[in-house]
Amino acid sequence: MPKECATETAVLHVLDEVGASARRQKVAEFDAYAICTRTRRVTVERESVSSADSIMATGLHVRVCVDGKVGGASCNEFDRRATAECIDHAVRIANLMESDKRWSGFPSSSKKYPSVSGLYDTSVASLDVPVMSMMAEEMVDGARSVSKDVSAPYGAVESTGRTVGVTNSSGMRSVMSETELQALICCVAGSGESISPDCEESGQSRSCDLRVDKIGERAGWIAEKSTHIMDAKTEECDVVFSPMSLGAGSDGLLNVVLSEAFSGQNTHQGISFLSGRLGEPIWSEHVTINDNPLLSGRCGSRPFDDEGVAAQKTRLVNKGTLVGYVWDSYHGSVSGEGSTGNAVRDLSSGTVGAAPLCLQVMPDRGSMKSLIESVDHGYLVWGCQGSHTSNTETGGFSFVASPGLLIKNGEVVGGVRGSMVSGNVTDLMKNVERVGADVVDFGSALMPSILFRNVKITTG
Repeated sequence: MPKECATETAVLHVLDEVGASARRQKVAEFDAYAICTRTRRVTVERESVSSADSIMATGLHVRVCVDGKVGGASCNEFDRRATAECIDHAVRIANLMESDKRWSGFPSSSKKYPSVSGLYDTSVASLDVPVMSMMAEEMVDGARSVSKDVSAPYGAVESTGRTVGVTNSSGMRSVMSETELQALICCVAGSGESISPDCEESGQSRSCDLRVDKIGERAGWIAEKSTHIMDAKTEECDVVFSPMSLGAGSDGLLNVVLSEAFSGQNTHQGISFLSGRLGEPIWSEHVTINDNPLLSGRCGSRPFDDEGVAAQKTRLVNKGTLVGYVWDSYHGSVSGEGSTGNAVRDLSSGTVGAAPLCLQVMPDRGSMKSLIESVDHGYLVWGCQGSHTSNTETGGFSFVASPGLLIKNGEVVGGVRGSMVSGNVTDLMKNVERVGADVVDFGSALMPSILFRNVKITTG
């Protein structure tokens, strides 16, 4: 474990305290997940650095099992009193539950953890405000280099050092430290009726190799193109989706929908549109998807999941054929599939479920520019406003392309307003024509640009 990681000591201490407190309270079955994060952030407003702050945050989630009844509780403090109260609250919740005859206990550490490199970079952990301010200014300069009409109303550069730890009554004790460097910028261009919508671009990395100037340039380019307002019509046509439109955490269409659809928990309960379809050729042969948290230096990579179970690479779709789901220990046991090391905790709700850790849509060849050049008439979707409302049980979606841009004869010629994109993810993925090589790391997803055929566009 890196000596430079200031969060490690706090996590190791609270893991020890959880075990000691559980013994004092005579709790035989328990597990705990602890996280300690130190974040430094520089904020941009109106093209200038406006503020900087540093935050230390902690979180603890405890589960206990009492006579087959499982309860959980969370707190934001690592001291002895808070830990004891958290365990006591979890016991109280457990006593309100019905006994679960399917409960098989907390997982043990029977499998050796894989070696995953490039998770922690001391240069990211030690970034100071002056250097981060220079990076923010470089990002803004990249946007402004596109056109004097481009401005950046907001943005941010953020460095994070984080330690995560898991312990349980079955002998599990796992700790890892990681770093992330993130950059985000929003650009607008034009004026009056020709002003662009907010055009965002972001990137993240485990190390300091993040090209913040290129992030600014891409956002500036989209903003400048969006000022040339073009007419759109209701039709089915070719559409290029940017990596951000597909992979961003809260609004990326595929990240939002597929993270739920590939969950073994959801497929077992019949609330995924992929339920019962293993072995079927469901999508285009151009589509291969893995959950791969073992990749070096990727922001979704890690040696173990949120229960401390060893992470692994899981093939989900192979050349269009559905070949796998991801499982946590409980639902993997209930289904007979076993855990794939994909337990994910929600500290706000206290739930543990299954989800991909690093959803990897395998790239093919060419940049987004080459995909655009292959389209005679169609659209470029840069952002999916409203994609978070997609129906993860059926795969249905409907969102506003914002920004959305018109493609003619292989070139982006201007922006379109109010264009709705709708359909079903299964139909969309059947119509994948080309997958680009321009992979962007969004943490929970590694996403390239993709060209789809016969996408429904609706205009007002």
